[in-house]
Amino acid sequence: MINKKLLCCLLSALVLLLIVLIRAQEQETFFEARVDGAWEGSIRIRTESGQREFPAILNLNAYKKGGAGSSLLPDSFELAPDDLSVYSFQKFSVKGNKITLKIDVTGAPNEEGETTTYTHTLTLSHKKTSGILKGNFKSTDPQIKGKQPMILYPQGASKIIQKVWKGTITLNKVKTPVLLQLIQKETLEETETAQTTEITGFGFIGDDYGKITNGSFDGKTFTGNLNLSSELVLLDLDLRKGPRLKGKLNGATFTKSVTLKPAGTNGNLIQLTKASPDVLTMNEYNTVTIRGKNFHPGVMVHMSDSGVKVDMIEYVSKSKIMVCLKPSADLQGGQEISLRVINVNGESFDLDDAFTIDLVEEPTSVSFSQEIQPIFGDSCALPTCHMGPINAGGMNLTQEQSYSSIVNVPSSQRPSVLRIKPFEPNNSYLIHKIKGENINGFRMPQDLPPLSVEVIALFENWVKQGALNN
Repeated sequence: MINKKLLCCLLSALVLLLIVLIRAQEQETFFEARVDGAWEGSIRIRTESGQREFPAILNLNAYKKGGAGSSLLPDSFELAPDDLSVYSFQKFSVKGNKITLKIDVTGAPNEEGETTTYTHTLTLSHKKTSGILKGNFKSTDPQIKGKQPMILYPQGASKIIQKVWKGTITLNKVKTPVLLQLIQKETLEETETAQTTEITGFGFIGDDYGKITNGSFDGKTFTGNLNLSSELVLLDLDLRKGPRLKGKLNGATFTKSVTLKPAGTNGNLIQLTKASPDVLTMNEYNTVTIRGKNFHPGVMVHMSDSGVKVDMIEYVSKSKIMVCLKPSADLQGGQEISLRVINVNGESFDLDDAFTIDLVEEPTSVSFSQEIQPIFGDSCALPTCHMGPINAGGMNLTQEQSYSSIVNVPSSQRPSVLRIKPFEPNNSYLIHKIKGENINGFRMPQDLPPLSVEVIALFENWVKQGALNN
């Protein structure tokens, strides 16, 4: 006969174990919701030539035990790093609100063809209210002395097509895992209705690992090269039917069809409840608020008609995102457009007939003095930036000088491009700087949170209307 005391002790132990498991699951779900996503920011490095800042992008996937993900960091921290390269994490751990990452970075070969690998260690705290990652950066690179400050902001979909996809193919009668991570770097070509972007990233086929080169994405199809150690694999994958990738992997020794599904899910399914306003003005930049549940940093927005361009996305909270939409002049008045929102883990939700296209021939005029200049005053015309006789890039954004400093004036970073080119926001370098897209250096305003989608749309409409000094 079983001892009653022993039975009670066993039951108590079982209850405690269940409580621990439930709490562990809640903790894991919390981190999946909070840590999964993409962040963009800068690292400050003190060198012999003074303090410099360098860009950094992190893509974190906390759903997997031990973590996963990738980073975009310079090959070198010399005065002018040519480019950012993709690196995977050698270590990824989350404890409380602390995130620790270790990344091995191999620099470009020297004249003798020799390369050097340094280990960078990032120790970051995750601020739940803002989503910001803030902490320090240290390295075995002798240029970097001690710990250096680092801050990263939640990033919209402008840099990340999707997080990680995984699936299987059969090679030599053996099921072989396939994993791809795609990261968007910059715009290669842009028209009124579509844009083609350069893609990098990495991938696994079986145990073989390689980087993605010559990748491009036109909003529908991803193509690129996966440079494995054993062979070159040509990727031709379709993203038109939701978050899954479907297409061909063509290698030196095989040609296989593959379907890859987004990896990771936190169990809290995304939902959409409302988009407002629900009427879009044709050929203008419209700021739209999308409300729902369980949005993640890095959330994406797709439209059912390619004639509605998604210009910017801003993650505000798990129940709210802001997006800038620009319908082309080819659309019909009264036409209805559906909306799809996709979380970074691949969960998606559709809102049918979310918007109606409105024919408005004379949009509201944007005033430079009343609407644009106050933004310069709050965020740019500061003593350490663009104010007074000493100003960054020779651009004085005080009330008396700002207009003549930007309109039809060549950029100091790219002299072939004007800071503001009237009627052409896509060809105005200042617009690219505040959006953080296809630029040299860093997104503006530097050391401050990015401008909101609503403010950037205001700038774009002002330029679209001719950048008047009104």
